[in-house]
Amino acid sequence: MFKSANRQHMPFRTLTKITVCGILSQKIFVNRSDIMSNKIISGCTFHHVALQTSDFEKSLKFYTEGLGFEVFRSFTASSGKKVALLDIGEGSYFEIFSDGEKSSENKVNAGNYFHLALKVDSAANAYKRAVEYGAEEMGKAPTEMALPSEPPFPVVIGFVKGPDGEEIEFFQPL
Repeated sequence: MFKSANRQHMPFRTLTKITVCGILSQKIFVNRSDIMSNKIISGCTFHHVALQTSDFEKSLKFYTEGLGFEVFRSFTASSGKKVALLDIGEGSYFEIFSDGEKSSENKVNAGNYFHLALKVDSAANAYKRAVEYGAEEMGKAPTEMALPSEPPFPVVIGFVKGPDGEEIEFFQPL
């Protein structure tokens, strides 16, 4: 366990059990490894993905003030690049680096990630907030749909482009 930004990060999540009549209300702490575990690489979970930015301060403002990420750590790398590791919440992070070159290419190359999907409680609210803080709308507003898996997976999804044209998906399971 470690402290950051007046919060404690713990390797478990809290589940709350409440009955309809309100008689029973208790918190149950479940170790994350009990919820899901990688059977090949012990302790393997998602930690972060990194983005090279052309305007570090603009991107930092968008992700912190616009999307509510919090600076967990920031430093200057030996290369001279500014780096910020941003806490998305729930144990996941997003890292940004300075001094990238803005690309005019819109093609997706093999080996490159082509969007960042953020699970949210309301895709519509997240989409609106991102646009208010400078994101570019992509197509239509968030849409309810069922992913054609077996069984179908009902979701609401919406896409925006961040400060450097990076695609951000707001993903709301229903």
